[in-house]
Amino acid sequence: MEQNLKMGSKMSIATLFCLLLGAILYYQERIIFSDAAWVLYNIINKKELFIIEHRYGAFISQIFPLIGTYLGLSLSTILLLYSISFSIFYLCTALYLHWIKQYSLSILLGFYYTICCTSAYYWTNNEVHQAVAWLMIFLGSTMHHETIKSNKLFTYASFTLLAVLAIFTHPLILFSASFLWGFLYLEQKEVWVRNKHFWFYTLILIIILSIKLYSSQRGWYDGEKISNIQSANWSKITSAIRSYTAKEFVHHLIYQYWQMTLIVLTSYFILIASKKVVLALWTTLYLMLFFISICLTYPDKTIHFYIESEWMSISIIACFAFARIVLPALHHKISFALLLGIFSIRLYAIAIAASPFEKHLQELKSVVSQHQNNQETKIVYTNRNALLDDRLMMSWALPIETLLLSNLTDKKPSVTAILMSQEEYQHRKIKEIAKDVMIEPFGILKLEKINKKYFRIDTLTRYKVDQLEWR
Repeated sequence: MEQNLKMGSKMSIATLFCLLLGAILYYQERIIFSDAAWVLYNIINKKELFIIEHRYGAFISQIFPLIGTYLGLSLSTILLLYSISFSIFYLCTALYLHWIKQYSLSILLGFYYTICCTSAYYWTNNEVHQAVAWLMIFLGSTMHHETIKSNKLFTYASFTLLAVLAIFTHPLILFSASFLWGFLYLEQKEVWVRNKHFWFYTLILIIILSIKLYSSQRGWYDGEKISNIQSANWSKITSAIRSYTAKEFVHHLIYQYWQMTLIVLTSYFILIASKKVVLALWTTLYLMLFFISICLTYPDKTIHFYIESEWMSISIIACFAFARIVLPALHHKISFALLLGIFSIRLYAIAIAASPFEKHLQELKSVVSQHQNNQETKIVYTNRNALLDDRLMMSWALPIETLLLSNLTDKKPSVTAILMSQEEYQHRKIKEIAKDVMIEPFGILKLEKINKKYFRIDTLTRYKVDQLEWR
């Protein structure tokens, strides 16, 4: 029933709107942390987009703080703009999909951002999240253009541009894009097999997927992770499915992501009962491929928000049959109650996951305030250890986190603090570093290159050695 899908799409939109409200409420927790802080710092400092590893689709969220910087808006406003930019993009994507009547993709988008998500919501900068939205726009637009018989030149151009944006924004989309395209083909085989345009689309898609795979292999970040999959053999695969990551994910499927488990089981029951065995097998194949690939890439214990952001893409594979086939077959009231329950539970799970990020921000404020009161502006902590790294969740971006937080008001001096071990302190010869520089996470910046409107860093003193106390 299209009525069920239309209703489900509206509920997905409402859910994404709630996530937008959360992005406003927790904007400091989300942005003055790790990668988001580093990306925002570079956007403000260089007044340009900060695209890495050819992840071009990330421009859609970065354009918000970039415009804010050129307009000279306050740092606090720019932080807020960056936090909401992600959710605005996801919400607008769902609204667009609803407008072109691609309701199942709108529902799938809502599932993606909630069903396997808790703490990952507060770690905004995994580009796979933007890539998924571009993927839904790409698929939705393609099916819409086929339905209304759009001009073919325009359709092919749109198909190619959106496919590049989706696939190049993150390598994990290789799984999602090929799965969804294959699923749609198998579901409508009798229609697509006679459509010559479908085969041209498929050829273009294969070319783009191949180029992305080739370029990712040579990337400084993606290359290492892809190599773990490429070098897989039976021994590595069996070890991967017995790894810490595999056991942890299965545990979460039972206790944390159990809604997705129920969705998968229900989908298999309906697919087999309706004799759509090929779709069930296709889903099983990709669930296995994705599960093994993540376990091969991250076999050991990994920070929860990081590994969760990688796992989130499995929801696309797990939930598509439910959104496209199961929901239309249910009674309207059952469908409504089911989606209301799922989205409500997932929003609650995301809300209660804020605690560590709230604590991180409060501790950061305490540290910055102490140094400001002591008129200390540049600090190097030399007591880095595993316990501190664990408490900080990620410590590498501390120089930028402290810098952003201390510059939210004009009334107090800037603070930038970095954490390193005694060995690293000696190796980097911190005592010899000049007064007119700042130690960044991955290098040293001459302060003549800093954006002085937003970052007022002391150029008259050297770095002070201290010990970090973090509860």
